[in-house]
Amino acid sequence: MKAKTAKNFNEDKIRLLIVLNTLGVGGAEVRVARTAPYFDKEKFEVQIAYYSKVNQGHPSKMLADAGVKVTFLDRDRWGRIPYFFKAASFMRQHRFDIVHAWTGTANLYARVPAIISGVPCIIGGLLGQRTANGRNGVVFSLTNWRCSGWIVNSPEIKEIAKRKLKFIKNSPIYVVRNGLEVNDDNGFLREKHCFYDSLKSHKPVIGTVSRLAPVKNQLLFVKMAKNLRDMGIKADFWIIGEGPMRPVLEKAIKETKLENCVKLLGYRTDVDMALSRMDVFVLTSDSEGCPNSLLEAMRASLPVVSTNCSYLDDIIEEGVNGYTAPRGDAISLAQKVKLILSDPKKSRLMGGRSRKIIEEKFAMPIAVQRLQNIYIDCLKQAGKRYPEILDKLKKSRLGT
Repeated sequence: MKAKTAKNFNEDKIRLLIVLNTLGVGGAEVRVARTAPYFDKEKFEVQIAYYSKVNQGHPSKMLADAGVKVTFLDRDRWGRIPYFFKAASFMRQHRFDIVHAWTGTANLYARVPAIISGVPCIIGGLLGQRTANGRNGVVFSLTNWRCSGWIVNSPEIKEIAKRKLKFIKNSPIYVVRNGLEVNDDNGFLREKHCFYDSLKSHKPVIGTVSRLAPVKNQLLFVKMAKNLRDMGIKADFWIIGEGPMRPVLEKAIKETKLENCVKLLGYRTDVDMALSRMDVFVLTSDSEGCPNSLLEAMRASLPVVSTNCSYLDDIIEEGVNGYTAPRGDAISLAQKVKLILSDPKKSRLMGGRSRKIIEEKFAMPIAVQRLQNIYIDCLKQAGKRYPEILDKLKKSRLGT
């Protein structure tokens, strides 16, 4: 069986396995689905694996449409302990050169099997501020002795990791900001009629897109909407997303008598169309890594307002493409939105600058090239223990 499978391997390519918990609708899953197809197919052979079927979503279809091989490692059916050995057997059979634990619990459920199976290059991943805290920090630290490096998507998370992961000092931490496709703008066609046109009125639209979870703090969005109404601003407010906070938000909207202007639109797959109908995008999160929804709004040429939920210096140029506000400060958010709405000409210029920032700093080819360079650096380090890796890099012309 192994010999038969091995015939399908291209020994000149770097075999990369990216592992994550689910293929649900979260930011980490969407980022994997967007990133994987962009790797240099002449140099890298990329596979995706996940181990929990909770909250399956459109990233599965995105990967299937792109022809990226996906494997489900059924941790829940196998049981926790047997899982490690079955996953290790899978990794050994496919002879991966790199296993990248994308984020969260994958730092346990990908890195431990990779250690067992003798994968030469093992990379950890942290894409959120909370993932390095508490028990996770202890577990991640204990398996760090075979980690070639860590990849995070924010300078702030890098600093958190350096503080929280006790044994990480000998492992390099690389920052790779999220990437977006910038060439396909079909989703932003305003002339194409869509669901959102029936919601629009003559009033401006202030919107947000995120999972309805406490850390995203959409309650702050509702409070901001109330403040804007009290300031005399007439606008519509769209909240796109689904999650456990929906009943709480429905109650808050009713209590503040905002039913006529604040709409909970649920989970949508046509977010680009929604963004093309908005006038301002607002992010209210308490904690983020590199917020995808903010970047997507900027790609749609929107001015943006965000809480200081992460390191945003390279995303928001204060007063140029948007504004930031203190976390939890609904009044400050409302004031910033009012400022944008008060000057339509400047608002359009701000939206144009948002788009330019995405093209210059966050285009997908830029992010993937950065990832590929990091993988090569980590493989060179692994070559000290596994000399055959250095030979493979030379053959693939990646080691020069």
